[in-house]
Amino acid sequence: MDLAPDAQPLVLDGTEHRVNPGCNVFIPAFGEHGIRNTGADTLRFFYVLSADAFADIEYMFS
Repeated sequence: MDLAPDAQPLVLDGTEHRVNPGCNVFIPAFGEHGIRNTGADTLRFFYVLSADAFADIEYMFS
């Protein structure tokens, strides 16, 4: 994930972590996760998935 402009809370498997701009985060398979924008600026993040096609991803929404 590439976050901007300020540190944001990321929840991974029920534990909150503060992540900063330029930070990389590894989310393991089936890791329940979410991110919340707590600032006034736009939150930007970028996902990289290890699959040939998005259809190959098994994504679970909670």
